Amino acid sequence: MNGTISESIGQLTELIELDLYGNSWKGVISENLLHNLTQLTDFYLSSTSNSLVFNARHDWIPSFSLETFAIRDCQLGPAFPSWLRTQVGVTDYIILSNVNILDAIPDLFWRSISPRYGLLLDLSHNQLRGELPKSINVGFNASIDFGFNRLEGGIPGSICSLPSLVLLKLSHNNLSAELSFQTFNDPSIYEGNPYLCGPPLTTNCSLGLVDTEDKAEEVEDEDGSEKFWLYVGMALGFILGFWAVCGTLIIKRSWRQAYFRLVDETKDKLLVFIAVYMARLRRKVARQMSKGTNVGQQ
Repeated sequence: MNGTISESIGQLTELIELDLYGNSWKGVISENLLHNLTQLTDFYLSSTSNSLVFNARHDWIPSFSLETFAIRDCQLGPAFPSWLRTQVGVTDYIILSNVNILDAIPDLFWRSISPRYGLLLDLSHNQLRGELPKSINVGFNASIDFGFNRLEGGIPGSICSLPSLVLLKLSHNNLSAELSFQTFNDPSIYEGNPYLCGPPLTTNCSLGLVDTEDKAEEVEDEDGSEKFWLYVGMALGFILGFWAVCGTLIIKRSWRQAYFRLVDETKDKLLVFIAVYMARLRRKVARQMSKGTNVGQQ
């Protein structure tokens, strides 16, 4: 199905499940469409053309409580939706995959998760930043996918040791750690993280290829170096630009005279404009006062 999604869906106040998956939708969906759907428990949204925008206000508070919340291949980012934390307390099925989120995941989001059954959490194919949470309440038979993001730091042992976690994907991030987990020993879980080492990966930690502290220091040094050269470039640009203009005026007398003549002419024109405008304004005020006096005498 093609085209835009009709706002008339918002009039179906008894609607329980809204499935808009796998079509070539386009346009914008705002919170107005969902405002009256107070009975909604399952929400699925995707667009094969990746041109659909889910545009809810940052301070929006949904009026429903979702058990399933799935958005895929749409434009939701760049900020992580703060209103989502009001939903995750009862949500077992959360998909925000390929929705252009560039933000870090707030800690309040993790603290709000309290699934009734098993959590299915898919945040893959975004550009999420920050670190993995220290702990997640996942329920029974949980699945978590953080693949294809920009997450950094180590892998908390509290996550990988969760007995109820049956599926974990951390591939293609910037994670850095020495792996020592026995539960998840599939190399594909960790591939695409150049700073991970140890079994089940073939990278040998003893070669010194991975060191979290050294990596952090390198990143800080790179950031400091970039800032230093940025400031040097700005200073040089200002100096060169300043003297390119002022130096020319000092050296070339004809240019200096032309510059000051232009300044004087501009000043004179401005003064004349102000004088004419004030004179017109005074005449206008005088006419208004004269009309008011005549009306009062009549």
